[in-house]
Amino acid sequence: MKRWLFLILFSALPAWAANVAPLGLEVGVADLAAVKSRLGGQTRLQDTGANKWTGGPMLKSKGEGLDIEGLEEITFIFGQDNKLDGVVMTLGKHRLKEVADALRKKYKPVRENFPFVGDASATYRQGDSLVKLNAPHLSFSMEVIYLTKRLDEGFNRGSSAEEAQRRKTQAEKF
Repeated sequence: MKRWLFLILFSALPAWAANVAPLGLEVGVADLAAVKSRLGGQTRLQDTGANKWTGGPMLKSKGEGLDIEGLEEITFIFGQDNKLDGVVMTLGKHRLKEVADALRKKYKPVRENFPFVGDASATYRQGDSLVKLNAPHLSFSMEVIYLTKRLDEGFNRGSSAEEAQRRKTQAEKF
């Protein structure tokens, strides 16, 4: 009996560990071909070259045909293995509360910062992935970024290196 209970409980773990899946495309699992076949008939996808952080391809769309209210632009970021590493949705900021409520119900909140005045932001977690919501105070748009930890770590490493190089270059000028 204990063995069966153990098998039942632990066979369900992969379902609990699933990553975020915007538009039904799980980051870290879906690949370039899946994104093109699933969304190519709904919206016009443009190849926008290689991503700075992953070295993989990127696809961009204005989002028409995806039936997401207020969607201004959507970008799909892939790794060199053609796996979906990130999705960046740019939306009208008027949907901030509605989007945050939906994300909170679907994913585990890690951090939320929604001041009455100022920049709003939040981070949510699911499996080996994150969702970051960024709504700058003086902007009419916000970003909802779905990403693998691999992309998040690559971005953080690259950004830190760029900032260190910028500071070094500036210091050398004095």
